[in-house]
Amino acid sequence: MSIHAISSVTNKSYSNINFEKRKEKPVKNQNVTSPMKAVPLAALIAMSPLTTNNAANIMKAENKTNTVELAQAPEEHIILMYGDAFTSANGTKVTVMALNTKGGSDSYDKILLKTENYTFEAKELLLRNAYLWSSNKVKEGPLKFKEVIAETEIDGKKERYSFVDPTIVNYVEALVAQPTNKSNIKNMRQADLNLVVANSKGDLLGLTDENLKFYFEKFPIKRSTQGSLFDNFFDEIYVGPFHQKRLWEQQVQGSHGNYTLRFYDDDGNFDNAENIVLKKDGYRDCSVEGVVLVTGKLHGVDDAISTGTASVIHIGIEPLTKEDRYITDDILANEIIKIYNSSKYNKSQKFPITINQTESNLVLGDY
Repeated sequence: MSIHAISSVTNKSYSNINFEKRKEKPVKNQNVTSPMKAVPLAALIAMSPLTTNNAANIMKAENKTNTVELAQAPEEHIILMYGDAFTSANGTKVTVMALNTKGGSDSYDKILLKTENYTFEAKELLLRNAYLWSSNKVKEGPLKFKEVIAETEIDGKKERYSFVDPTIVNYVEALVAQPTNKSNIKNMRQADLNLVVANSKGDLLGLTDENLKFYFEKFPIKRSTQGSLFDNFFDEIYVGPFHQKRLWEQQVQGSHGNYTLRFYDDDGNFDNAENIVLKKDGYRDCSVEGVVLVTGKLHGVDDAISTGTASVIHIGIEPLTKEDRYITDDILANEIIKIYNSSKYNKSQKFPITINQTESNLVLGDY
C-alpha cells in the first residue's frame, strides 16, 4: 500500500459503506475533521499489538458475590466473574463483562460489551488481514488488526458489529484465554478482509471472496485472446466524429509492472495533450480518468483503524464500457500527477482528468 504525505481534508459526511448492508445505528455519527496523517504500513502494523498480556495483569477480578439483574429476566441472577470499563481513543465508553448465567461460580459462559445505548454479546475473536485489491488483481497489504464481532438486537433483529480498539480487544482476548472460559468463543480465528475502491470518490467496499471474484470477472481489464480494435492505438485514430493524433508516449517502470503512457491531442494544438491512454503488456488499452489518494479508516463501534494512504489510478475501459476500474501503483500514480501538473497536459479542457484526495470510512460488520 503506497504512502504519501498529503494535506488535510475535511469530510463532513461520515460515510457508512458496506457491500451488503448498512450498519448505522450503534455507530457514533461523527464528522471527520482532523488532518489526515500518512503513516507507513510497517509502522501501522507495529502500532497494532498482536500479543496478549498475561490475563492476571489485564483483567480486573470483581467481587464474585456481585450480581447483575437482566432487564428482560429480573428474576434471574447473573454472577459477574470479571469486568472492566474502558474509554476508547475516540471517547467511546465500553464496559466488558464476563458473566456466569448457568449457575456455579467457577466459570463464565457469556462475554458482553456494553456501550451507552446497546449491549452486545461477543461472538467471534478475529485476527484480520486486510488487503486492498486493484482491478488488475494486485493486492496491497496486509494490514493486521484484531477485532471482536459482537451481536445485539436492533428493532427485533439480531445484527453483528465490530469492536477494534486494541485495549478492549486485548481484554476480550485475555478472557477467551482463561481456562474458566465456557463461552462460545474458544480461540482467535484468522480472517481476511478484502477492500476495493468503489468509485471516483474513493469510497471503500468490503467484499467477500465470492463478491471479489464477481468484481474481477464482470468487466475484466485483461485483453481477450481475440483482441480488440482498441487494444493498440494507431498514430491517428477516429472515434465517432472526433479525430485524435498521438503526440508522444512515455515508458514508466512502476511498482507492479512496466507501462506505456500515450498522449493524444483533441483540439488541434499539438503543444499539449487532452487524453492519456495507459497500456500494459497483456492488458487492454485504458483511458486514464484520474488519480485518487485514499486515506482509509476501518470503523468499529468503539474506534477506527487507519489503513494508511493508497495511490489509486482511475481507468476507463474502451470501447465496450466506461465501467469504473481502479489499479494501485504508487510510481505510476506519481508520474501521472507530475504530468498533470506540467505544461504537457491541458488542464483547461472541458473534461480533464481529476486528482482527488479523500478520507474513506468503512464500517466493519459481519463479513
